[in-house]
Amino acid sequence: MSLDLPSRLRGSFERREYQVKVFEEVRGGNSLVVLPTGLGKTMIAVFLVAEKMGEMQGPCLFLAPTRPLCEQHADTLREHLDAEVRLITGETHEPGEREDA
Repeated sequence: MSLDLPSRLRGSFERREYQVKVFEEVRGGNSLVVLPTGLGKTMIAVFLVAEKMGEMQGPCLFLAPTRPLCEQHADTLREHLDAEVRLITGETHEPGEREDA
């Protein structure tokens, strides 16, 4: 199973064959990945974010519909990416915090 990811990806995780297959299929365009809970959608997204950040040499915006899901994704991104991760939600009210993002 081949999966060449940028050096900014770190930490230990299992690269499941179906995750690599989905990653390869969605990496070139807009996609919606539908898998049951716990099967690695977030890690597929981490692979994509790592690749895009490596290509663009810039920031990446990752959206989620709820605050708990935003927090979960931010934690996972911090664990597996060698990059700054900021969490901004509708409850973010610190002066300058939204502007800096």
